[in-house]
Amino acid sequence: MDDHTKSEYTLSEVREQLDRIDGEMKRLFLERMAMIEQVTRIKAGTGASVRQPEREAAMIARLTEGVEPEFLTEYRTFLERMLEISRDYQQRRLKEM
Repeated sequence: MDDHTKSEYTLSEVREQLDRIDGEMKRLFLERMAMIEQVTRIKAGTGASVRQPEREAAMIARLTEGVEPEFLTEYRTFLERMLEISRDYQQRRLKEM
């Protein structure tokens, strides 16, 4: 049985797993933001708009597909906030360029 499917955890075990997951999320966030920097540079050169509603809607639809209903609202909120952070970063960086 995988660790994440184990039915009984101690609080210490749960926190250990959360710490591991948070570390992975940090790494992925930083990797994503490095790519957002590249997107920003490309948009600065092409004059493309920071906000891309159609792309964002398609991304949210694709990524929420198959998410358990129990977590769907929270996951959608997570994605929307992630996109907001990306847009804010792009707008700030474009002003600096």
